Amino acid sequence: MLLTVPWFLSVLGGRVKIDPKTGLPNYKNPKLPSHGYFHFTQTGVSISQATNNGGLLMLVTCISYIIIQFSNFLYGTKYLAEGEHPWAGTGCIVCFLFFCGYLYYQYVISESDEVTNKRLEKTRKLIQDKKITLTGVLISEMNLANNKNDSPSNLEGK
Repeated sequence: MLLTVPWFLSVLGGRVKIDPKTGLPNYKNPKLPSHGYFHFTQTGVSISQATNNGGLLMLVTCISYIIIQFSNFLYGTKYLAEGEHPWAGTGCIVCFLFFCGYLYYQYVISESDEVTNKRLEKTRKLIQDKKITLTGVLISEMNLANNKNDSPSNLEGK
């Protein structure tokens, strides 16, 4: 509930018209027609692949909730306490495995292109602000290729 309300409000506030030819949101002209335009198939937002993956991850992790609820469906409320223990233990193990999988997933995406793109954007900004030189950028890239320390302070022309 805490996640769905802000998500809905952000989609509602950020929606634009969908181009009927391409089916993609038209952010070039983000104004919607008259006040109160609520057409669910002609307006929308675009999402990144990371948002899509996060939604799928939340859906998969619901399995741990379904495991503990299955005991209620299986035993009913009369004998629930007697039969719930194995299901609770299984749910706990599944939650732990999902947590480890989530940690690994976060590690993998931290090495993805999005991180690289943010790094390149920061490098461009430092070049435009004349805080680094091309020589500094090249040295930084060589250090990165050799798995050496590549902190932003190494980029600045010192």
